[in-house]
Amino acid sequence: MRAYLKHKLNLALLFTLLLCMFSSNTFAFDAIIDGIYYYFLDGKAHVTCYAYNSKYNKTAYSGNVVIPETITYYGQTFNVKYIDDHAFIGCTGLTSVTIPNSVISIGSSAFDGCRSLTSVTIPESITTINSYTFTSCSALTSITIPESVKSIGEGAFRWSGITSVTIPESVTTIGENAFQDCSNLTSVKVESNAIMSRSLRPIFGPQVKTYIIGDNVKTIGAYAFQNYSALTSITIPESVTSIGESAFYCCTGLTSISIPNNVTDIGSRAFYNCQGLTSVTIGSNVTSIGKEAFNCCYGLTSITFPESVASIGENAFYECSGLTSITCEALTPPVCGSGCFILVDRSSCTLYVPEISVDAYKNANEWKDFYNIIGVATGINDVRITDFEDSLYDLSGRKLFKPQRGINIIRNNDGTAKKVMVK
Repeated sequence: MRAYLKHKLNLALLFTLLLCMFSSNTFAFDAIIDGIYYYFLDGKAHVTCYAYNSKYNKTAYSGNVVIPETITYYGQTFNVKYIDDHAFIGCTGLTSVTIPNSVISIGSSAFDGCRSLTSVTIPESITTINSYTFTSCSALTSITIPESVKSIGEGAFRWSGITSVTIPESVTTIGENAFQDCSNLTSVKVESNAIMSRSLRPIFGPQVKTYIIGDNVKTIGAYAFQNYSALTSITIPESVTSIGESAFYCCTGLTSISIPNNVTDIGSRAFYNCQGLTSVTIGSNVTSIGKEAFNCCYGLTSITFPESVASIGENAFYECSGLTSITCEALTPPVCGSGCFILVDRSSCTLYVPEISVDAYKNANEWKDFYNIIGVATGINDVRITDFEDSLYDLSGRKLFKPQRGINIIRNNDGTAKKVMVK
């Protein structure tokens, strides 16, 4: 009797084990139509996988797969609305997928590990790209994210072969690591103000060299490009009104920056330790420059502060040892925080200020420490090159073909010269 019970118990355990194995490796699909696995729920068709485990699912789909908008099964027509979680997971032979506009959801890890996938079109009906949807799609080099998409999940394109991507204005959230470890991704365009307000490196990885900021973006957020040593160029559109704290912190590969006229504040440490920065243009409406904003920008040789600047934070240009020329157009000397120009050689760096304000600068904190404070004529708003013929030069003695903002040198026919400040 005891042996019989033991035998029955062993059979029960074996049955349970087989049931668990079966359950962990397969989905219950209702039909296979034209090589695509479906199951039906509430009158809608779901594209699903053959097995949970990518080991068993990898041969389920291969080549070019075209998902129809509707299917008919036993006389009943179903709209294809969903691509389920793991639907194509591990299908290494899959090369392209056509997704119809009827599909409203693509599940998590739907194409995870589809290493041969080169082409997929995300329809306008999709609002969310879920977590890990296209992760490890190493042959996928391009993707168009439609304007309908509002959310991109964590790791959605991680380890993919994408080389460039545009994030549309509609996207309001992107999960961590969404494009991490995409070693070929070097160019990113961000049209979303919500995403541009975030730190981008945890999303796109450290290898991106070029960022393009969309024309509707208003804010470059705190730490947006922090520690992006690979970043060599960026264009900030006129729509931007704010540059946040540490926005370009330690972007050592950045060589030039032009801050648009609609920006009013440059945040603290915004360009801290941008050692390769040689050219900075500050927009005409900037009123304040935060503390340590250009700290350790050794490559800067000249800088012009527009008339609008009223305050410059402490240590803002600390150790900018390459500076040889500073132009400040403000009639009233901007209030400077302590150590604003520490380790700038103020015995050789020339400070150009409005002619009528020379005495004010000679008595203002921080400014008064410059040995050479030179007054220049002001109030010239519109200068025509024909007024000077061939006699217009910049401070370096280079001939100009048209007036430039800041200090211009006019050499008259009688041999005399004068400096004018062009606004």
